Amino acid sequence: MSPATLDELRRLSIEHVTRSRAEPGCLEHGVAIDANDGLRLVFFERWLDRESLVVHFRVPASREFATIVARTHEDYAFQDFWLGLVNGRPSCTIHSPYQEGPVASAVLSTTSWTHIACTHGVSGTVTLYVNGAFAASGNSGQNLGPIPTAILVGASETMQPSVLGQYFPGAIDDVRIYNRTLMPSEVQSIAR
Repeated sequence: MSPATLDELRRLSIEHVTRSRAEPGCLEHGVAIDANDGLRLVFFERWLDRESLVVHFRVPASREFATIVARTHEDYAFQDFWLGLVNGRPSCTIHSPYQEGPVASAVLSTTSWTHIACTHGVSGTVTLYVNGAFAASGNSGQNLGPIPTAILVGASETMQPSVLGQYFPGAIDDVRIYNRTLMPSEVQSIAR
């Protein structure tokens, strides 16, 4: 992210934080510059309950802000990689006409945090982990990138430009993307 983009995003972030603090159920909402990476903004939010957070995500200004943030993160290493829920079960899919990818057998609990991780090896093996434990795997003949695309977290683009859809029905925290395939022991360590 360029410093000019960061300045504009910082301005928009402060507007978003100020607006969010006025919403019912918002206990705390803030943004700071990461001390280790001056080009990264870190958000902290605390809500009275899940319903307050859901209402916050439905506010049009919040959705617009999320779209702007998503579009500032250009990435040239990943193409059509999707991690989410299929009928309440974790899944990671390499988008193709065949929607290839593993799906976990168990439906997630909606009352606790769950760590979900997915790796894509150079051999095409796609491995899904839930709370650090192996959940499912599969093979994909699809390559990941490079294409100039935005990374979207918590939503996907629709056929209309600048319109998002398929919103993740919950909260997302600590998103990480690596430039290598993590070992199972690394995924387990991160999930703790």
